[in-house]
Amino acid sequence: MAKGAGKQVGNVLVWLVLIALVVGLGGYGVTNFGGSTSSVATVGDRDISAQDYARNLRQSVQAQGQQLTLAEASQRGIPAQVQGRLIANAALDNEADRIGLSVGDERVADQIAQIESFQGLDGDFSSDAYTFALQQTGFTTSEFEADIRDETARSILQASVAGGVDAPARLIDVLMQFYGERRSFEFARYTAESLIEPLPEPSDEELQAYYDENSDDFTIPAAKLVSYAWLTPDMLAPQIEVDEDALRQIYDERSDEFTQAERRLVERLIFDNEDQASEARAAIENGDLSFEDVVEGRGLGMDDVDLGDVAESDLGAAGAEVFALEEPGLVGPLPSQFGPALYRMNGILAATTVTFEEARDDLARDLRLERARRQIEALAIDAEDALAGGATVEDLAAETPLEAGRGEIREGSEDPLASYTEVREAARSLTAEDYASIDVLEDGGIYAMRLDEELPPRVPPLADVKPQVIAGWERAATRDLLREEAERAVAQLDVGGQFGDDGSETGSADLVTRDTFIADTPEAMIEAAFEMEEGDTRIVEGETDVFLLRVTAIAPPAEDDERMTNFRNALTAQTAQSLAADVYQLYGRALTDSAGISYNDAAINAVNSQLFR
Repeated sequence: MAKGAGKQVGNVLVWLVLIALVVGLGGYGVTNFGGSTSSVATVGDRDISAQDYARNLRQSVQAQGQQLTLAEASQRGIPAQVQGRLIANAALDNEADRIGLSVGDERVADQIAQIESFQGLDGDFSSDAYTFALQQTGFTTSEFEADIRDETARSILQASVAGGVDAPARLIDVLMQFYGERRSFEFARYTAESLIEPLPEPSDEELQAYYDENSDDFTIPAAKLVSYAWLTPDMLAPQIEVDEDALRQIYDERSDEFTQAERRLVERLIFDNEDQASEARAAIENGDLSFEDVVEGRGLGMDDVDLGDVAESDLGAAGAEVFALEEPGLVGPLPSQFGPALYRMNGILAATTVTFEEARDDLARDLRLERARRQIEALAIDAEDALAGGATVEDLAAETPLEAGRGEIREGSEDPLASYTEVREAARSLTAEDYASIDVLEDGGIYAMRLDEELPPRVPPLADVKPQVIAGWERAATRDLLREEAERAVAQLDVGGQFGDDGSETGSADLVTRDTFIADTPEAMIEAAFEMEEGDTRIVEGETDVFLLRVTAIAPPAEDDERMTNFRNALTAQTAQSLAADVYQLYGRALTDSAGISYNDAAINAVNSQLFR
């Protein structure tokens, strides 16, 4: 009986696998579109069956992750893409037939045996699973194997056409010259602190001119003016009473958060065996090597060995000896889950305890917020019913704990409701015809809003944004003065002066590449350096500062730079792949043009009408 039960369980598992296979094949050829002889197009002597078109079209639509109408699918170009892909394959199949390229039964059998869906529970090919799957999908064995044969032949044809394409050495040299070229330059930085005279107060006329010229900077974007009622846990929590017993119970339940055992700052360096670890420790203790030297010698960085702050239990069998250290030091070899290791302890973090009295206020706030969320959840149902019965947002504010509000919903609005991303997104599609309904906020609050007015983009009066206008004018005026200082420095350089003679902050960069980052300088400075010739000077403006730049040397890519070598290898491979893909695509187009295409519009429409009902 037990044996029979085991066999039953095994059969159930097999059938589950087979059912999953059918589903995984996505209805592979299930639908009947007039029989296997019906074709949607012909390329040369090769037909594209309605079954193939239907299956590929269905899979492409399913990949969109949503239901589509025929119009929507056509707008996205899905039917045309599927047809183009099938026509390209048919053209290659036709060419393979013409030149006599095919693969034998043994190769086809090997390909099928590698398909995981046709393997049994033991991982080997299962003829029962294979036969069952094909029967369920409406495919005959000969049809499926013919598809595998064609696909394999196409792969061989593709490899023969595109496999020998190499990246042109001249092209790679030009690209490497661009990316790997190096520049040395020096620069002077001019800041507001370097101005000799303080910035004058702007006149009303200057502010007005700046405001008029830069009105886009002060334009308020389009917004929705809405009336709303809302309630959040933070708004409701102060009204909720909590008792001491409940707080003490929560404190006890969350005791792990408030009591932390002693911890240590630890680094762990793992070795292949104990002899290696012992030799490394001896070299460190003798002063021949530092711990950092040993880490680097194993091809690692300090981040790779840093465990951070750990408890004794985190270190397993090594924990007791590491925690026996009363001051920073080295122990080991000791076991780890990855092998023998040296442990360096760098600091002791004493055990800490947060008392109930210290945690009480935070616990009370958390409890109030939790209870407020539950009350709001219950209140949301009644509020939704009231709105459905004709209540307005003002009625909700008058008759429930929800509070009324009115304001602009847009990015940057000062209205508190507009600070929620989900509210701003909902407001974008809100119309005057929409009825107010209850929606949930990310913090557990609820709101309902009604559109009162659509506000177009507008420029506020100067008086309303005067502080921002003054700040903008000051930045622009400061840059103008700093540029004048830089221009005076250029004149001095032309007559033999040096960077920094005027007291400016100076700096330099030695043989850097285009992707170099220099702290506290604008990206435009690196870009400018690679646009200039040796000896050229240029003024580059940053957000607040101005830089004077001079290129002092130009050098080709470094031949011994491993980073550039790796980049060249990657660039060569990527370029070769791209060119091979282009060659193969052009080859496919040429085959299609020479073979000729004829379409069966009636069959195409029949497939489309059945898939997009």
